[in-house]
Amino acid sequence: MLGGLLLSTAGQFFVESYGILTRGEYWRFQSQCLRRIRVLSPKALVRDSIDDLRKAFRDRDGERATRIALELYGIDAARMDTALGH
Repeated sequence: MLGGLLLSTAGQFFVESYGILTRGEYWRFQSQCLRRIRVLSPKALVRDSIDDLRKAFRDRDGERATRIALELYGIDAARMDTALGH
């Protein structure tokens, strides 16, 4: 589930919020940053959503992962784009 989350724009938001942008324009994201990500409790989620997020990760389908993650977190796609500066 975490892989699908990190593949989504919600995951990108976490990386950009907690990571460090290096001089080479790459994000440095260490294990302590991963611990800060607010992952929703699997017990509170619909099993199908978890399975869909996992499948999106396996298929490397960022669009589907984003759609599912934003729905799970209750975030509007336009608002996420604004937060990421798109």
